[in-house]
Amino acid sequence: MRTATIYICEICGFESRVAQDITECEADCLDLTLEELYEYSVLRKATKMCMGALSSAQSPGLLQKADDAIEAELAFEKKHGLKDYKKVK
Repeated sequence: MRTATIYICEICGFESRVAQDITECEADCLDLTLEELYEYSVLRKATKMCMGALSSAQSPGLLQKADDAIEAELAFEKKHGLKDYKKVK
């Protein structure tokens, strides 16, 4: 038996066995450069991490970090016109 990994663009559904193809496709679909897509991914992960931490422990410092992460992500989305796109994970 052989196992094959198939990567799928979350925006348009394009499929490939090469992860880089999908990364490039997602950047193209969102009209971002690869560097901007990476930056956006980092911002989204930071927001998710802060929100996950908030669910288990609430502190004023953590609340501020979560607010900062959300604001940074929203500012990026506004700058690049992504406010209507909600499927990026």
